[in-house]
Amino acid sequence: VIFSNFNFNFILLAIGISALVLVSAYSGLRIGWMSYGRLNNQIQSYQSLRGGFSGLAKDLRNSFLFNASDNRSIAFSGTEKEMFFTTLVKSRNKEGLSFVEVAKVFYKLEEKNLLRAYIKGKDILSPDIKPEYEVFLADLTSLAFSYATKEPNEASPLSWKDSFSDKTALPQAVRIKLTQNMKGFPAVTLTKSVLIRDGL
Repeated sequence: VIFSNFNFNFILLAIGISALVLVSAYSGLRIGWMSYGRLNNQIQSYQSLRGGFSGLAKDLRNSFLFNASDNRSIAFSGTEKEMFFTTLVKSRNKEGLSFVEVAKVFYKLEEKNLLRAYIKGKDILSPDIKPEYEVFLADLTSLAFSYATKEPNEASPLSWKDSFSDKTALPQAVRIKLTQNMKGFPAVTLTKSVLIRDGL
C-alpha cells in the first residue's frame, strides 16, 4: 500500500511539474509571438513611410516649370500643408507598354492623412478637371513642407521658408518633416530634404 501511495504521489508530482512547464512554455511562446507581431507591424509601418518618402522625392526631383505653346503655364506652388507642381510620371497604354508623360501632382494634408492626386497628359491645363485624391500616407500626427531658396548672392546660404510662390522658378530643395503614429510604439519622426535644382 505504501509503495502504491508512493507511485501515485510520484505520478501526481510529475503531472504537476509537466503542467507547470507547459504553462510556462505557452506563456513564453505567446509573449514572443505578440512581440514579433508588434515588431513586424512597426517594420511594415516604417517601410511604408520610407516608401512614401521615396515616391514623393521622385515626384519632386522630376518637377519642372510647364509652359504651353499658347503661353499658359503651371508654376510650382507650396505651403506648409500642401503643394502642387508638374512632374514626369510613368504610365501604361492600352497595350501595356510603359511611357513617360507630364502630370500635375497635388499633395495636401487633410486631418491625419497626406493625400495625393495626379492629373495627366493634356488634362493638366483644363480648369474643369478636379484632382481625385487618394490616401498617400496615413496616421500622421504632424507634417510640414518647407522650401529652400537662394539669394542673388551665390555665397549666401539657403533660406528656408514655409511657402513658395515664385512663378518663374523652382525651389532649390523641399524639406519634408512628418510624424507618424505607430500602434503600440512611440511615434516616428522623419525629415528628408529633396534637392530639386543643381548648385545646392
